[in-house]
Amino acid sequence: MIATKQKSNHRGSTLISINNKITQYEQQRIHHHIQNSDVLSFFNLLTGPDMLDTVETLLPKHRERAFPPTKMSSMF
Repeated sequence: MIATKQKSNHRGSTLISINNKITQYEQQRIHHHIQNSDVLSFFNLLTGPDMLDTVETLLPKHRERAFPPTKMSSMF
């Protein structure tokens, strides 16, 4: 019975280790993309034809503004 618990513990710690490595890899990729892009290209990506519908459906209703930051910045 003890051997089974140790195997289970080892398997659990192995899964945690794999998850940590995947998370670290994803964070490194995100950090790389952040360093190699500017605000305008990110804005264009979010408002492009591939992403705009997805982004708009994910925005909470309380975030809809009469003058969103994109309209405000274009006024000045």
